[in-house]
Amino acid sequence: MEKEQVNLLIFGAPGSGKGTQARLLGEYLKGLEVISMGDLLRAEVASKTVIGVEVEAIMQEGRLVGDPLVCEMIFRKLRRVSAGFLLDGFPRNLPQAEFLTAVMRLLNRKIDAVLKLEVDAAVVENRLQGRLVCKGCGAVSNAVFNHGACQACGCEEYVRRNDDSLNVIRRRLMDYDREVAVLEGYYQDKVIRINGDRTVEEIHGDVKHVLDRLNN
Repeated sequence: MEKEQVNLLIFGAPGSGKGTQARLLGEYLKGLEVISMGDLLRAEVASKTVIGVEVEAIMQEGRLVGDPLVCEMIFRKLRRVSAGFLLDGFPRNLPQAEFLTAVMRLLNRKIDAVLKLEVDAAVVENRLQGRLVCKGCGAVSNAVFNHGACQACGCEEYVRRNDDSLNVIRRRLMDYDREVAVLEGYYQDKVIRINGDRTVEEIHGDVKHVLDRLNN
């Protein structure tokens, strides 16, 4: 569907399905550029850029990539984007959100809406324990929903994530809850909450309805 230019953020806990919804939105809104922080990081690593070498070392140690690196990558990406965009995986905290606001001001753009998928913690825990990582490209999917080849590259080989033990999952969810509460306060009336406890199709239907309202 053709739509006017919109600039969106999507928030959701690990395992909330936000990556799937981001992909579906990219298919629904022709011209919308879906920008995944995870994809940007993997591309830098695969290309063995200066940033990629640093990112790979950080990720191999199981640490999160710091704000300076991810902010630099987002700025380089956004200044090349002329269409509307959907950011998945950024911002993750208040300093990143403030940086994004400064970039939007510099580019004479604004964030139109923040989509927040809300999923029950027990559902997320169950999904995360079934997460699969494509051996071909590193894309993340789920054994609950995925029954074939990787939708990103066509590879049919997957591995389990090492950091998806229940204790680690619960700690990550606590970290997410703390961070997203601050971000909700920052974006305030731009936040649109969506029930993520339903099927992919039902959630996508709600998201489309939200976007239709934004463009009317």
